[in-house]
Order: sequence, then structure tokens, then C-alpha cells
Amino acid sequence: MKRFIVVLAALMVLCSSFAFAADDVKVEAGIKMWNNSWESKDPDPVDGGTMKFDAALLVGPAISVTLPSNVFFEASYLMSVTDYEKTEGPAKIEVERDDLDIAVGYMFIPEVGVFAGYRSTSMDWTVSGGGTSESGSFDISGPLIGLRGNYSFNDMFGVYASVAYLMTESE
Repeated sequence: MKRFIVVLAALMVLCSSFAFAADDVKVEAGIKMWNNSWESKDPDPVDGGTMKFDAALLVGPAISVTLPSNVFFEASYLMSVTDYEKTEGPAKIEVERDDLDIAVGYMFIPEVGVFAGYRSTSMDWTVSGGGTSESGSFDISGPLIGLRGNYSFNDMFGVYASVAYLMTESE
């Protein structure tokens, strides 16, 4: 049901994404999509190496407000539409993920800027197979700093990219 709601919300926002500018304040809202693969650096209990999961798609709403002083504020909330998955023998690991990002930054030129903010990632995992099932969750959160770039093709479409260094702690 959660995936259905996320996909429905994504379709609604894609059909109604908007940009608004008044008194040089620019407001953009839309859908952020991220196809992400995940690798755990913790030793794999089976073979001692790292655990690599199949890619998962995260989708959710995003908003950005840019002031006349080139200061911007942005926020997004992404939810996994597909789970991260890994199969080890009879065991199957599935991980569902939610990300919250909040940041403030400065655009040096209209296309490039720097930012600082906060990220919170919540993961719910399930291990099943061999007639047993186990589940749990963990959270990763903390400050971040990064570099942002964007390019608008027209009033409705553009691309966005960022790279960030996260200083997170696991809970």
C-alpha cells in the first residue's frame, strides 16, 4: 500500500510540478528520484566480505526556495518504491528506506552552489528463509556539506545534481 501511495503522489506531482517567482524569490517543487545501489562496509557474516544490495528506486516530494541574495533552502523526503534486496543461500534480505534531507546554501552562479544541512535515513529490514523470519530497523542521521549544480531546460524541466559529505551516526 505504501508503494502505491508513493507512486500515486509522484504521478500527481509530475503532472503538476511548478515553479513560482515573485519579487525575485524563486520557489520550485517537484519529484526527486534516485536510483541507488547500496553496499554495507560491515563484514558479511556469511563470507566476511562486504554486503552488496541490488539497486532500489527512491521517490518523493522536493521543494527549493531561492532568495534574491542567492541563498537557497531545500528539503526532500524520499521513500523506497522498490526494496534493496540480497539473496545469500536460502536467506533473503529486504530493506525498505526513507530519507529526509534539509539544507541551506549559497549559489555562486545560477547553476552552482554549496550547501550545509541535515540528513536522516531510516531503514527497515527483513531476513527470511529457511522457515524463519527476522526483522528490525536502524537509523542513520547527521550533518552534511556539499556542492550543488542545476540546469533548467525551460520553465517546467531541468536537471539537478549534488554531491555531499555526510557526518552521520548510526542509532
